Amino acid sequence: MKKNIKQDSSAYSQEDLIQLKKRHLSLEHLNAQIERFKKGVLPLTLSAPCTIGNGVKNFTKSEVNRLAQFYEKESIHKKAVKFVPASGAATRMFHHLLVFREKAASLPKTNPDRKAAEQFFLNLKNFSFYDELNEKLRANGFKLNDLLKKNDFGKILDVIFGKKGLHYGNIPKALIKFHREGKQSVTALEEHLSEAVFYAKDFTGNCRLVFSVSTEFKEMIKKYYEGIQGKYEQKFKVKFHTSFSVQRPSTDSVAVDNNNVPFKDSDGKILFRPAGHGALLDNLGDINADMIFIKNIDNVQPAHLRGDTNNYKKVLGGYLLEIQNKVFNFIEELENNSISEDMLDEAIEFAEKTLSVKIPDVVQYDREELVKHLYEKFHRPLRVCGVVKTQGEPGGAPFWVKEPDGSLSLQIVERAQVNTGIAEQLKIFNSSSHFNPVDIVCGIKNHKGEQYNLHYYRNAEAGFITIKTYEGKPLKAYELPGLWNGSMANWNTVFVEVPLSTFTPAKTINDLLRKEHQAHS
Repeated sequence: MKKNIKQDSSAYSQEDLIQLKKRHLSLEHLNAQIERFKKGVLPLTLSAPCTIGNGVKNFTKSEVNRLAQFYEKESIHKKAVKFVPASGAATRMFHHLLVFREKAASLPKTNPDRKAAEQFFLNLKNFSFYDELNEKLRANGFKLNDLLKKNDFGKILDVIFGKKGLHYGNIPKALIKFHREGKQSVTALEEHLSEAVFYAKDFTGNCRLVFSVSTEFKEMIKKYYEGIQGKYEQKFKVKFHTSFSVQRPSTDSVAVDNNNVPFKDSDGKILFRPAGHGALLDNLGDINADMIFIKNIDNVQPAHLRGDTNNYKKVLGGYLLEIQNKVFNFIEELENNSISEDMLDEAIEFAEKTLSVKIPDVVQYDREELVKHLYEKFHRPLRVCGVVKTQGEPGGAPFWVKEPDGSLSLQIVERAQVNTGIAEQLKIFNSSSHFNPVDIVCGIKNHKGEQYNLHYYRNAEAGFITIKTYEGKPLKAYELPGLWNGSMANWNTVFVEVPLSTFTPAKTINDLLRKEHQAHS
């Protein structure tokens, strides 16, 4: 039974209530958020890492070819959309350089920020924005080679980050020049466009994308896109339908002080903070599509290195469609109560072997309960997640998780969701063989073509409480369950091993020096 949260407004001023109304946030919702701070967030209980044959599928070469061909045949009649979380600011990529810019004189030689800056300047010619930087420096009266000889890095950084230069200190990551293509430099946004045409294009030549962006950068990204749209449509003979989705203010979470009282800023207003990428569940639910491919903005390759990526996107999509065909057939038979004993046995085997759903023994001995149980398990959103072999990257990994009812489920779990103070849990977490690169294809419609209510299938308790500061004061912030963590906790989940070559993130600017981001040698 759902706990009744008090809606007593006496603790709030009239200004507070007006603020809530403007945010389309009810008092009940606000108090429910505060209750989360009071009771804390329970960690997940790991049972075992997902490995090949035990939660992770590994396809043979013939299976890869079959699924890719199946996707090419079936997808032309489907509506596919590529969804790219792209709200990140470029400042995160340039963190080391920004620190070096401010504190160069006081940083010892062994400091990681100094070492990263030295690597950057030593390899400056290998960045795709090198020529543009050169031009900007000349426009500002400087010669790059002269500045490098004098170790006058400050002036170079001023042009990289300043308004009269590249302005990389205040633009989104989507607009950073990632790669060279011939004599041209291309942004991360452009690479996502050119990648999408290989698997998100229908038989009429329409290619659909949704970028989730911050309000601050929406117009900047949109204007840039409109400037290059025609070029890419002509190049690939497609028609792009691209939209830019902003995280809703109503999904922001309240910040509280150490006494779990709403934190107020210097103007006396309740402080709300973006609630992490879990808030994008609403943006995902707004997409009307048969299949939605999810991939982060910084995970792209140059065109000449994209073969595995293009092929395995089709493999993941083909597997999703293949699973859906089976599931929808089972659902229709279960729904009409016309399922035969042979098909019932087939449904059990499919649930256990393909969807990793364990059927309780007690349910199997009662046909009515079994039909009901299978129907409930099949009638859910579906995601097929590509996972790569662990390479020490920070982030989530696939695990078997023990649920409160004693059952096991497949989940993508991050370190912050686990009580690593328990030796056994830490050991399990550190023994993961695979990593989540955010290479996901989703089916969010049922067998009748109706869209699922995605909020119904999330684990609302799987959020994160973090300690932050604002205006010099400490506060506690809450992040909603991550989009591919708790927000998809009760989806049907399938993990598929994909080649490491499909995962080429650029979290820092020096990551673009890796061979997978460089032009032809």
